[in-house]
Amino acid sequence: MTRIGHRLWLRPWFGLVLLALGGCEKTLVVRHYPEFYNERIKTVAVMPFYNETWRSRAGEIFASRLAALLKANGTYDVLGPRELGTEGLLKPATPPATRPVIEQLGKSGKVQALIYGTVTTCSASGHSYLVADDEGPDWYYPDGWRFHRYRYDYPQYHYEFVTQANVEVTATMIKVSDGSVLCSTPTPVQATVTLNSYSPPSRDVLTDAVDKAAGQLVGLIAIVPVKVKVNPAKDLRTATGRRSGQWLYSDVFGLEDQAIHVVLHLPPAADRNPFRLTISPQGDTGEALAAEDFQWSSKDNVRGFTFLLTEIVAGAGPGPYQVNFYAGGELVMRHSFTVR
Repeated sequence: MTRIGHRLWLRPWFGLVLLALGGCEKTLVVRHYPEFYNERIKTVAVMPFYNETWRSRAGEIFASRLAALLKANGTYDVLGPRELGTEGLLKPATPPATRPVIEQLGKSGKVQALIYGTVTTCSASGHSYLVADDEGPDWYYPDGWRFHRYRYDYPQYHYEFVTQANVEVTATMIKVSDGSVLCSTPTPVQATVTLNSYSPPSRDVLTDAVDKAAGQLVGLIAIVPVKVKVNPAKDLRTATGRRSGQWLYSDVFGLEDQAIHVVLHLPPAADRNPFRLTISPQGDTGEALAAEDFQWSSKDNVRGFTFLLTEIVAGAGPGPYQVNFYAGGELVMRHSFTVR
């Protein structure tokens, strides 16, 4: 496993996690790889973004937050604006992604890819308004040993505060060695955060919007966890063979059959993720009579795996069996079949 692979698997929320085992559909979290991903890209530099807004330093602040989120993600080693300036690879007045900067980064040998972009919107607005309560307050007054309740007919009011922040950016990731584009936002990334409160907001809503937009960019640039759904009844089946491009599905096999074919369907998001198939006696997933570890490819919509039936029967004889599909060490799906 690569250095990056080790780092990602150490993060519990980056693994292939089984979220639901009951019901027809099951939900997995898989590591989604960008289409351009290459293990040779180890270090990425994040340049200060060009600022088209009236907020000073919006481009530099956004780039710093993007670099911080990329570091936390763990796919790459990251040099943000501060590190680039410290190492003399970036001057404060240097425009993003100019050819001299690319050449300078290339000569340093420390960076394989460069991220730059433009902050086109970075704004926040707020207002307050009066809201009528549903009922007026209750008042109690003493009358000897008892208290009488009196309710005013007129409603009471309170202030509510609404603050909304909007951030919009575009970004491009290029390969330092030749300047080729690895990834570019097809449309501007937009993030809006709205906060309703009974008092003036104590947190910076604009910072939340910046983080939200930066998080969307991380999803385009880095390996991120995504949820996918599988259906055991449709996505894991057994077949006796294939004819005219069609699988001959069956859950009953005879000793005369030479092999059992396990047919698996997974979505393209499972690309490059490792999985495991085993065959065991019915109800005993711990005893693997046959097994295969493999890595999924987005090019495979459906993939068949062949297991020799003679080897399976030699271990437990005729009877009920099951195919077990594992992701990240967790049993995700199983399919039963019988050998007569």
